[in-house]
Amino acid sequence: MRDRFCLREKRKEIEWDEKLYKQYGDEFDSNVDLIHELVYHATAAVNLLCDRIRDEIDHGYRFDEGHVSVTRGPNEFFRFEHFRPSYADENRASGDPYPGLVEIKKYVADAQGRHL
Repeated sequence: MRDRFCLREKRKEIEWDEKLYKQYGDEFDSNVDLIHELVYHATAAVNLLCDRIRDEIDHGYRFDEGHVSVTRGPNEFFRFEHFRPSYADENRASGDPYPGLVEIKKYVADAQGRHL
């Protein structure tokens, strides 16, 4: 698996220590959520780029393929979820729709009920 990026689950590498196990588990969950959010934004950026190419250069660009999507799962109901990420119109109009890593980390921490 040298050509893959894998998150290290430190909680599986230690002797039982409830406090440390929870800390490592929370860190792992935060990293997973952060990666999901970054992939979501990267896909939204690709879709924005494709839209701009269609608008300004080639109206048929990726016409047959459609938009780029993200699949996540299986969820708790053993189903896969499909998303087509895009930036909101007001973010697109700003000229800089990507909020940046600091804002994404803050969003993930807030969603988990934690503060950075």
